[in-house]
Order: sequence, then structure tokens, then C-alpha cells
Amino acid sequence: MVQRIIVTVLVALALIKATNSTPIFQAFANHSPGPNSTFYKLFSGSSERQFKPSSFLDNFPTYDEAVAWMRTLQQKYPDWVGLENVGKTAEGRRLEVIIVNNALSWKTVFLVANQHGHEWGSAMAALYVIDQLVNNPDAYKNLDYRFVILPIANPDGYEYSRAQSRVWRKNRSNQAGGQKGVDINRNFSYKWDKVSNDATTDPSEDSYRGPKPFSEIESKFIKRVLVVLKDYLVLYVDLHSPGNNIVFPWSFSTRKPRDEAKLQAIADAGAAAVKQEAGAEFKVGTVAEIQGTTGGTSLDYCYAIDVNGCIGMEVGSEIEIEKYEIFQLGREVTAALAAMSLKANEYKTVFPMYTPNSTDSLFV
Repeated sequence: MVQRIIVTVLVALALIKATNSTPIFQAFANHSPGPNSTFYKLFSGSSERQFKPSSFLDNFPTYDEAVAWMRTLQQKYPDWVGLENVGKTAEGRRLEVIIVNNALSWKTVFLVANQHGHEWGSAMAALYVIDQLVNNPDAYKNLDYRFVILPIANPDGYEYSRAQSRVWRKNRSNQAGGQKGVDINRNFSYKWDKVSNDATTDPSEDSYRGPKPFSEIESKFIKRVLVVLKDYLVLYVDLHSPGNNIVFPWSFSTRKPRDEAKLQAIADAGAAAVKQEAGAEFKVGTVAEIQGTTGGTSLDYCYAIDVNGCIGMEVGSEIEIEKYEIFQLGREVTAALAAMSLKANEYKTVFPMYTPNSTDSLFV
């Protein structure tokens, strides 16, 4: 019996040492995931309402300001907050992802926002979520997940939207005919060419899908996270604005997904939480039903590779939002993310033991 205990301890120590040697997992302890607390209330008491969000969220930051703010969070809580540079954009900006793992868990929630540069509402809501998880952790003790968050997935497009054209949607990579940019959320491989029209095949159009699937650094990274962490992903959320909708696959077709009931339940949980906690009404359905058909989306790719929960969320009523709307959008997304992660976890019962190796880096 004593020998068995000693062997168990030695194996655990070896796994922890191996985990800490992998850059993307430095912020995470290596232990078997435990069950979630019973979801009887989104937040512990009223701490979420009493917590004053960071003054950083009072304005729309530049991309560099957002990265600097996330870096201060990482420096303040180095044991459970990580910040990773995962690539360089066409205009030379560092693509930064933040990892928040106060629960020291393997179970992962992946949140991506601002694939479209002009959707400032999605970026600000994602930054609000980060602020809540890091600076107000006691309100989310029932969320025992590792949160991987890419709050500004399109840094070049975001900055061009700030400085030159408020409605700029694409990234800023060089394209044929001297044109600029690819719609990142049309650049994923699943059914990339299934829904073709002038808007997706013409480099001058806002919804240009790119010369080939995964031609862009931004879509490559999102793919990398989905593939590498697939077995540990409880939920993937693709955040956009505007539109009060919570959606799920398919995007390319009006055909229903094979496990529609599961996705519907996850999305319904999010909509109910938003209504309860933020007083907003959200419509729920497939992307094709609510928005029409489109190919090459991250949601369809996520679902095609069999990630547990693949959900899209759209917040806000207009592309251009006012500063006073930031907190409302943030509350909506935080409430939905909490509820949907708990509901999605009910369908994800098996998490394999994690043994990191040199190929598991999320760098591209």
C-alpha cells in the first residue's frame, strides 16, 4: 500500500513538471478535472453587481493598450494568468491570447472576439469578461475552467477601423490586385467553397474568403487551439456584434446539426441567463436560420472536428456603440458564457489525462 502511494505521488510530480515545461501550459496546474458545482445561481451572492469594473473599460482602447492591460494582469497574478504571443499579423502586430486559470483546471472554455475589425462591441465585451474573471474571481467560483481568450482576434482590422475606416471588417493582409484583407470568419476550411458568390470570391469585397482556407495567421491560430485542445474543450464561443442572437451550426446549410438538442440547450441556457442577469432578450437558432447561409466559418469548423460545444453570440444593437454601453454588453456576455459553459459541461463527461509534448504549442 505504501509503495503504491509513493508511485502515485512520483507520477503526479512528473506530470506536473512536464506540464510546466510547455509554454502555453505554464499557468496551469496538472490534475484530474473535478465536477462543477451545481448551477443554482450564476454568481455568488451579488458580488458581480457590487464589483466595479476596471476603469480601463471606460473607453475604447487601442490594441497596444489592451495588450498592455492584459500584461499587467499577468504580472499581478503570474500563478494563474498567462499571456502568450502566438503570431505576428500582416502589419507586424503581436497576436496575443490570455489564459485565465484560477480553477487550475484542464477543462477549457475558448472565447474569440473581434474577428471583424469594426465590431468593437465584441472586443469590449471580451475584455469585460477578462476583467471579471481575473479581478472578481470570487463571483465565479463555480466555473472551474481554464479560459483561453482572444479578445481582439483581428488587431490590424481593429486598428484600421479606429484610425481610417470605422466600418472596416477584414484583416489587412495583401491580396490580389492590390486589394487588402480577408474576412477571417470566411477563411476556415470546412465548406470554405460551399457558399460562393461575388462577396466571398472578390478580394475587394468585405466578405472575401481569402485565396485558400487558413491563408491568414488569425484563422490558423484559432484552428490550432481548436485542434490541440479539442479533447479538453467544454465550449467554444465566437463573439460578434451587433445582433442579440445566440447561434450554433450549421452556417453553410439550413440542414440541422446531428445533436441539435444539445446545442439548442446550451444556447437556451445562455439566453435565459442574459435575460435574468442583464435584462436582454436574445434569439436562439442556427446561423443559417437567423443570418442566412455562409461558408468557411469558425463555428462550422469547430463543429466539424467534433468539439463539444460550438456557439456564436452577437451583442449590441448597432456597429457603433457608445461608451456607456460597454458594461451592459459585458454583463450580457459574462452571464451567457457562465451559463453556457456549465450547461455544455453536462455533455462533456470524459477528459483524457494530459501528457504534454513538444508538438502541443499553440504558436503558429
